[in-house]
Amino acid sequence: MANRTRKNSLYIAAESAFSTDPSSSGSGYLHIPAVSVGELSDQIEMVDSSFMIGTNRATRTLVGRDGWSIDLEGPVIGLAAAAGSGATAASTDWFNLILAHVLGTGSARDGEDVSSATASTISLVAMDTHSAQDLLCVHEPALFGGGNRSQWRQVESETAGPVYTVGYDFEATPTSSAVSYGSMNYRPANDEGNAATLALCLVQDQDTYTLLGGRVTSFSITAETTGFVKFSASIQGDRKIRDNTNKISLPTTAPAVTPTPVRAMLSPISFPNPAGGNTIATSKFSIDFGITASAIESTEGAQGRAGFESTGLAPKISIEPLFQDDLVDMKRDAENNVFGIMVQMGAGELSTGVLNTCAFFAPAVQIVEASSADDGGRRRANLSLKVVDAGQFGGGASRSDYFVFSRA
Repeated sequence: MANRTRKNSLYIAAESAFSTDPSSSGSGYLHIPAVSVGELSDQIEMVDSSFMIGTNRATRTLVGRDGWSIDLEGPVIGLAAAAGSGATAASTDWFNLILAHVLGTGSARDGEDVSSATASTISLVAMDTHSAQDLLCVHEPALFGGGNRSQWRQVESETAGPVYTVGYDFEATPTSSAVSYGSMNYRPANDEGNAATLALCLVQDQDTYTLLGGRVTSFSITAETTGFVKFSASIQGDRKIRDNTNKISLPTTAPAVTPTPVRAMLSPISFPNPAGGNTIATSKFSIDFGITASAIESTEGAQGRAGFESTGLAPKISIEPLFQDDLVDMKRDAENNVFGIMVQMGAGELSTGVLNTCAFFAPAVQIVEASSADDGGRRRANLSLKVVDAGQFGGGASRSDYFVFSRA
């Protein structure tokens, strides 16, 4: 009897075929260190019969196709393993499975020593570690007097050397003591999620459920200065199995997360601040990836489905800086105020070789909502920014990325 709501653990694996268990024993699943797991919703369909039997009474309900859904929250983390100079970013952890499902398979970028840098360019010792539109993460100990942190930047162009031109000037120019750390860049192909579906295994107190044919139908990231950065996800699926006897080799769980959850401190937001500068201070931020997803209906499927797919992404970003009338004016003139935004998550302070930081970059956003609210006697602006198409990258032949999410 699964009646202790704190005694939950959740595991994840990628399916190679829709609604097919990828690991019958559970050994191929990865543990998700969720901070909240909602109640498992049984969505088996009930079909009214309404047979005419010569009475005015209801007739027996029929059982239709299976289904399930569940909500969860968990920590946002950087790469699980070190990716310093000469190392390739590798990410086979649980968070990579979720991001690859929502955003598409990540592109690994090598770490490399910095040769030299200016405010707007950086030269690395090795060639061709990055491509245009990648995000790179540069760390140098003690470069910032007020706090040790990394700097995320987008690569705008590459010239021989290699010399990379970055989108925003560095706040502090790196020296030859800096390292551009390896990163995993996730950018959605065709502006939609990965085709592969997910399998989950949910242990509720004494009961175990295998949940197959899963699709993330909503995904967001939120952060406040008072806590760590979290993701929220809703997942809907094809069928569930009560599986108390087969899942005997699920991974063991640990009381801590490795690396530690990313904190929303020393985490600047690059933004054309009307008050001056290229960053804006905010008390909190959120990114809703705006997933559109639906089942692929099919009479050939055991549950009337051939799959679940993501058919679109439409991200929106919310921030709460101190109020400025100029921010409202940027909304009122949104057609002429299209700009890029970089949201850094975590300081990226080196620990056991891992920076443990993430970043979200969109080359074109507009402020579409702007209001004000009291915050302890201060007026704050509540801004909603819509990610829009940026057109051709650098005026060239290739299309600009819609957005990029990266881990280091």
